[in-house]
Amino acid sequence: MADPTVPRQRPIWRIVLVLSLALNLAVVGLVAGFALRDGKNGPPRGVELSLGPIGQALTPDDRQAIMRSLRDNREVRAPRGDGARGGIEVVLVVLNTEPFDPDAFLESLKQPDTRQAKLREALREALTLRVTEMSPAERAAFRDRLQDIDGKRR
Repeated sequence: MADPTVPRQRPIWRIVLVLSLALNLAVVGLVAGFALRDGKNGPPRGVELSLGPIGQALTPDDRQAIMRSLRDNREVRAPRGDGARGGIEVVLVVLNTEPFDPDAFLESLKQPDTRQAKLREALREALTLRVTEMSPAERAAFRDRLQDIDGKRR
């Protein structure tokens, strides 16, 4: 038999408290994940995708310097604002033009490839410059890290 002096808890408050706890834990998890990652657990995605094990063997300072170099390079920076969708806009212009020009359409599809090729070339140049600036001891350490990564991949 239930004690009449104990107030009865409404189920809605229990649901609200559980949802609040879940939301708080999610926020704490996100903040902790960003704080622990701090960009030091691996190369930035762009470098890793383009350089694979070489990007992984670079120190965080080397990766940051290379990324800074790429950000400063106007030719490879991603367009912002109205030009951010430039590739699609060019395709749409070609598709809206009559008579349809298949050669112009093909060229409009190549524009993102051209930008990616420029980015890869700028990345190779920035990496070469950074390795050139390394002391012999730093280059040896870089070589050792690269050999360790390559050995783990086999």
